[in-house]
Amino acid sequence: MSPCEEGYKYVGTVGTIGQYAGNQPSHHVAYLYSYSGEPWKTQYYTCLICENIYKADPEGCPENDDMGSMSSWYNFSSMGFYPVTPCSNTYVLGSPVFNEVDIKLDNGKTFQVKTFEQLKNKYLCAVGFIKRKELNRNWITHDEIMNGGVLEFEMGKEPP
Repeated sequence: MSPCEEGYKYVGTVGTIGQYAGNQPSHHVAYLYSYSGEPWKTQYYTCLICENIYKADPEGCPENDDMGSMSSWYNFSSMGFYPVTPCSNTYVLGSPVFNEVDIKLDNGKTFQVKTFEQLKNKYLCAVGFIKRKELNRNWITHDEIMNGGVLEFEMGKEPP
């Protein structure tokens, strides 16, 4: 769609933010900024989308949730990462909504996500991973998740 298009988009659309229309073809859009060297824009838009398009009420899902794709987008994004390319083993970092999440893995390990200063901030200042070793990248791998450990997000008011 043209980014200038206003009003009615197509059946089922309840809101858009830029090219994000809350449906499968646009799930990856906010995360593409990370690939262009501006991950702070990914953090800004994923936070904005989670806060404004998804709501805790009967109309809280922006489209037809076709087998859980939109709720999956929200769950991943709320934890602070998303598998932009399904055939890849990487997850691009965004802006977490939750302060703490524990994922019990099939291999018996636990992958934990902890977010500091999330309530008033949306930008990643530092990302530590397992034993607070700082990541110097804006993605994590599936193997890192499956190995268990703690992914820590330190949030700030301004982009780094």
